[in-house]
Amino acid sequence: MKKKVEQSERKWTYFFWGLGVGLSVAAIVIGFMQWLMPQPIALPAPTVKITALRFNSIEVAHLLPEAGVPYEITVIGQSQNLPNKSHLWICVFPTDTGRYYPQREPVQADANWELKSVYIGRVGSLDLGKRFIICAVLADEEATSILSRYAELIPSGIESLPSGAAIHHQVAVIRDR
Repeated sequence: MKKKVEQSERKWTYFFWGLGVGLSVAAIVIGFMQWLMPQPIALPAPTVKITALRFNSIEVAHLLPEAGVPYEITVIGQSQNLPNKSHLWICVFPTDTGRYYPQREPVQADANWELKSVYIGRVGSLDLGKRFIICAVLADEEATSILSRYAELIPSGIESLPSGAAIHHQVAVIRDR
């Protein structure tokens, strides 16, 4: 009986010893394979910022929340680390309509950029006193195609940004002239 117990214990000892060696070898092989595989390079996140607005040759360098602006302005900004094949759009969002109005074309976004003739609301006094949000939107190629159509052909704006487009910075203004 004692011999059977010893043999059984020995069997389990060999089993666990073999299991331990097998797991150790597997861990070494997996670690070596991961070392051989190229690691993905973490790209820095894109940054986009509207830094100033310009109108009537006056540049508003420090954007105050809900600054008063006229109908036509220039939007000035900075960007870096933009993904390949992405485009930067300026969209105007009147808070009373809830629609995005992409401006006529994407910004030529280098480190520093500006987009002239950004329109805040409608011509005349209809939109005086209304709140608008100027959005810097980063869009992939498909989203850019959709935004281009709305900018050129559809004056009623777009209800929501297309898939592949995201707001990276925004500034609230009040139309005051």
